[in-house]
Amino acid sequence: MVALGSSLLNPLRKYWVSRRPIGQYLFPGNGGREHISRMSFNKALRKAVAKTGIDKQVTPHTLRHSYATHMIESGVVLRSVQLMLGHSSI
Repeated sequence: MVALGSSLLNPLRKYWVSRRPIGQYLFPGNGGREHISRMSFNKALRKAVAKTGIDKQVTPHTLRHSYATHMIESGVVLRSVQLMLGHSSI
């Protein structure tokens, strides 16, 4: 789980209204009953990064690390970030 900024909430609502995903996942995989696969997510991420013109390697871990860094820089308590990331120790 991640905190969701208000600037993303409306686009996600529009996505949900237009796609109406079935089941518990906002971004379901093929068939709609399972979550999107790791391979599908990586492929979508590579495609999105290529569209932006970013020439650095971006991985899901890069996004996770950036999320944690931005949270800490925004003043979120380190213990809260630790719990959100599922880390047992700082």
